[in-house]
Amino acid sequence: MKVRIEKIKSIILALLVLLSLALTWGLWTFQPQYDFRQKVNNLNSVAIGEKRQFNEVIKPTQFIYHQDGLHYGVTDSMFTDEIYQMVMDLNSLEYEHITFSTPEQLDSILLKERSLEMIFPVNLPINISNYIMGPIRQEWDINYFDRIIVSFSKEPALYLISYATDQAVKLKVEQNEAGKINELLLHSNFKNSPYFTVSGNQGHTLYLPEQRIAIKQLTFSTQNILSSDFKNALFNDPNTLKQYRLNNGEESFTDGTRALEISQNQDMMRFVNPANQEVYELEPEEMILKSIEFINDHSGWTDSFSLIDWSRAKHTVKFQLMVNGHLVFNDKGATMIYESWRDNEIYEYVRSLTNLRFAIDSEQKQVILPSGRELLSYLTQVKPDFTLSSLEAALVGYDFSKEKLNTAVATVKPKWYIKYDGKWEGIYISSTSISQGGEKLGLE
Repeated sequence: MKVRIEKIKSIILALLVLLSLALTWGLWTFQPQYDFRQKVNNLNSVAIGEKRQFNEVIKPTQFIYHQDGLHYGVTDSMFTDEIYQMVMDLNSLEYEHITFSTPEQLDSILLKERSLEMIFPVNLPINISNYIMGPIRQEWDINYFDRIIVSFSKEPALYLISYATDQAVKLKVEQNEAGKINELLLHSNFKNSPYFTVSGNQGHTLYLPEQRIAIKQLTFSTQNILSSDFKNALFNDPNTLKQYRLNNGEESFTDGTRALEISQNQDMMRFVNPANQEVYELEPEEMILKSIEFINDHSGWTDSFSLIDWSRAKHTVKFQLMVNGHLVFNDKGATMIYESWRDNEIYEYVRSLTNLRFAIDSEQKQVILPSGRELLSYLTQVKPDFTLSSLEAALVGYDFSKEKLNTAVATVKPKWYIKYDGKWEGIYISSTSISQGGEKLGLE
């Protein structure tokens, strides 16, 4: 009898141990599920464009392949989209936290063998990784990351890199899955785009093309999104709205609390919800994800957009239009989606109403842009007190403009853009500004 009792006790003890282990694992791997729709989903069901996954909006703007100490740009946007998705789908096996003594040590360790580096245009909260890729443990000493490196060594791994703090999260990945990504890269024509490095802001390694860039200037047929779509999406009862026409030609619709303002040309809108001015402290990743879900609630993604900036202090999030993998800029905000938050609700929502429909093939023009070295040389000549320590990024992008005589047509012109002292600015370099020989800059 005593033997049976002892046996039962042993079984109960074993079950308690298993339960304890299960609870411990649950606590370690718990991922908070933010209620993104709380106080946001007061919108009517309206489909203006598309819904997007988080990793379709939070994505890199530069892909660099490293091989034998050399660096190559991977620039085909359809190819990089495929590669990025494959990286996001990698299964992580083990993980650890790594600290480097200097940015140079980080580079020497991670870039000495074949690897792929993906650079984001803004620092990302580490917990964002739980939503753009497979879930990982959240309790890291690292708070943010701005790059992902996939090492194709004998023991392949994925690294979430924080250059600002010289830290990384290392995730071991399956060799077979990493090998497939490497094979695709090796069979691409990446060696046609050699890049060199410079040390930029906070010791960040910046990559610039050795050669001049051949890229097409594009012209698009456009169509404005109807303001009535946003009236239906952003107000509970659009039929009760009061309409006002302002002296400058703008239209305003209000329900007595909230207001929707439409520009004279029907190409920009601003939605304001002033009742909620109390500042409710959102965690950075929650604010970013809520901003994406807010647009998803009315299927508001009409073109390709990428997260480009956010501010915890100002409670703002910005998304930038992209064409063929390049950021598109406009001085009047015609290529940006801007959101600000108060008391856990949308406070202000500003965006372009222009939708790019299709490129007009007959209007395409080939443009030759300066090389990275020519760009740096030009900046030292024309920009007062230019210093690499203030340079955060240098990318080829597009300048967006609409035809004056035909507002249904828009052109995106290739141009160098730099992020300097926290601000993006376009750099126009005429062919006469480059004294070196070689092919002529500008339109062919």
